[in-house]
Amino acid sequence: MSAIYDLIFSLPVSVYTVLILSPVVFSSDGNAALYAAAILTLSAVALYHLKTKQRILLGGLAAAVVAGILLTGNGELILNNLWIIGVLFICIAGFVLVKISGYNRYVKPVMAATGILVSIVRMMMGIKEEKAAFCMLAIFLLAVLAEYIQKGWKKEGDTGIKEHVIFVFPFLLPAVIITGLVNIPAKPYDWHHIRDLAEGIRNGYEALLQVISPEDGWDGGDNMGFSEKAVLGGRVGGEPYRAMTVSADTAGDYRLYLSGKTFDTFDGKKWVKNDNTDMNYDAYDIIETTAAILQHDENRIDDYLKSGRIRVRYEGLRTRYMFTPPKAVIEKSKETDIAGGDVRMSRGRKGDYTLKYYRLNRDDRGFIDIVKSKTPVDEDGWRSALLYNTSFSSEHMTYNDYRIYREKIHGIYGQNVILSERCKKFMDGLLEGADSDYDRLERIEKLLSSFEYSTSPGDLPETVRSEADFADYFILEKKEGYCTHFATAFVILARSCGIPARYVQGYSVLSRAAGFEVLSDRTHAWPEAYIDGVGWLIFEPTPGYRKVMGWEIPKGSQSFSGAREETAAEEKDREEVKEEAGDEEEKASRLWIRLSFIIFAVFLVLFIITDRIVRRIRYRSMEDREKVIMLCRKNMRMLRLAGIRPGYGETLAELRNRAGASVSEDVLGFIDLYERALYAPELSSGSIVEQAEEFTKNCSAYVRKKLVRSLKNRT
Repeated sequence: MSAIYDLIFSLPVSVYTVLILSPVVFSSDGNAALYAAAILTLSAVALYHLKTKQRILLGGLAAAVVAGILLTGNGELILNNLWIIGVLFICIAGFVLVKISGYNRYVKPVMAATGILVSIVRMMMGIKEEKAAFCMLAIFLLAVLAEYIQKGWKKEGDTGIKEHVIFVFPFLLPAVIITGLVNIPAKPYDWHHIRDLAEGIRNGYEALLQVISPEDGWDGGDNMGFSEKAVLGGRVGGEPYRAMTVSADTAGDYRLYLSGKTFDTFDGKKWVKNDNTDMNYDAYDIIETTAAILQHDENRIDDYLKSGRIRVRYEGLRTRYMFTPPKAVIEKSKETDIAGGDVRMSRGRKGDYTLKYYRLNRDDRGFIDIVKSKTPVDEDGWRSALLYNTSFSSEHMTYNDYRIYREKIHGIYGQNVILSERCKKFMDGLLEGADSDYDRLERIEKLLSSFEYSTSPGDLPETVRSEADFADYFILEKKEGYCTHFATAFVILARSCGIPARYVQGYSVLSRAAGFEVLSDRTHAWPEAYIDGVGWLIFEPTPGYRKVMGWEIPKGSQSFSGAREETAAEEKDREEVKEEAGDEEEKASRLWIRLSFIIFAVFLVLFIITDRIVRRIRYRSMEDREKVIMLCRKNMRMLRLAGIRPGYGETLAELRNRAGASVSEDVLGFIDLYERALYAPELSSGSIVEQAEEFTKNCSAYVRKKLVRSLKNRT
């Protein structure tokens, strides 16, 4: 009775706790954690309520399993499942709390309130609540409610709390089971009306601030959001708000960069924009990249360049700047104003626009080979690219216009940077052996990515007054900052190598769905480098932001690098090796299971032999009264196996009279000895023990015959 009562409370507590912790604490799926919690809780309750011998047997079984695993060389099975130890501690803690609640009436209500609070917090955080976890919490709450109702009501008859809970529980359980079986919507109710109201208030507040003071924002004080300036130093923080919503027709797990404003000149403290050229930089960039691919691998251009459409709608933003993905198709119109590669809306400050853009398979090995080839775009290649991109007219983008564009890029963004002798020596060592501009840029990116990211690196020292000063301070001393510092350092180092580069400010998000929200804390700064014959490429030196930018080329397509396909014979061999490895793993699994059973069987035999020896030794050391009582109790247990047991309130003498009609006196005669041993003040020694032993033999023979007869009748 007590074991069932403890199980009703401890099982849901342990399973619920394990289920909510399994995704973040335990290296297992939810089902494995659930089964482990259930088995270990049952084991904990059993160990508490079982007798000593039964505990030894249970421990022997566990030890046999561990020994079987270790002896067959499957130690990795234990190492890979060490999370079970954490589950065990939770189960033990849950059981201990339930036992403590028997001495303190407030423990269970506190546990119930904690479970409710945890579920509410998880729901508000948008964490999906598993149905099994909800059911476990419901079971515990109902059991606690049933117990406290029983304690509080006036009642008659059987007033036992444990008995009441056990009796009521089967009537409560079906409600939880039905709840668990009912289908629920795939998406939880998100209280969108309340959230939209709060979001609208917040967005309105942020928008008002941007109208009043558009220069404050992302790096202004402690705020998060886009701004039109780029000052380094201080800290980044603040409560994020919904800045915009984005929908694209190319959903996938890739990093999407939305450029808002680019900068060309750094004065040691901040970036400024001097480039007011009205040339459509994005158009020339798209054509140049297309030409580079066509000149090297015209049959596989779709493996490197894909077109898509994106819609951007401002929510908490009020700015004239348009946020555009790389290589976006921007058309000059009355609604847009282009200056130095940035696009601004001529009318209004609330954006809602759709753009075509080109995704670049930036990290594909074939494309990297194209970048490293150092092949300039010739006039024929330029014309082919124009014909391929029907979005642009060849009349306004001649090859001569392209050459002018390149000169402007080198003149504005290829500013000569002279590093200090100390920093130059460091960079010479870093870039030694780098054969191409791309190799040099990759090494710079890797260096900066190894530094530490911090949202509060502090202000720049007064000694930093130029690009060279910043390089000395950040690269050789500080080695800590947030995205603005890393983007600035990258641009300075790239320019010191003679490679044009620019500082870009906007938003960086991971696009996993066709439509998603962009919060203000997704603002980011990154560098872009210009490689002759290829165009502008994004680099990501900020630690933790690097993400593969591209997609996997379908099997069977050959990239520019000439990657070799796996032959059918090689694929068959690989599959055969995989199958053989699986067979070996299955054999090893069966072996440790068999060995565990053998070890436990040996342990069981030794346990039985040891137990009989110990009982004989104890029996010989007993007094005559103790021997008689022990033998008579053994006889009572054997009679129960034959269906002969005392009724409710029935005495031993009444049992003897009732059973005497069908059972001989040679079997039931021990009852007289049992009463004398229990109640007689004095007990004669010697022969009474012999009589009790004789009755035990008769009782054993009678029960054995009856069980055999019953088995024959059934068959």
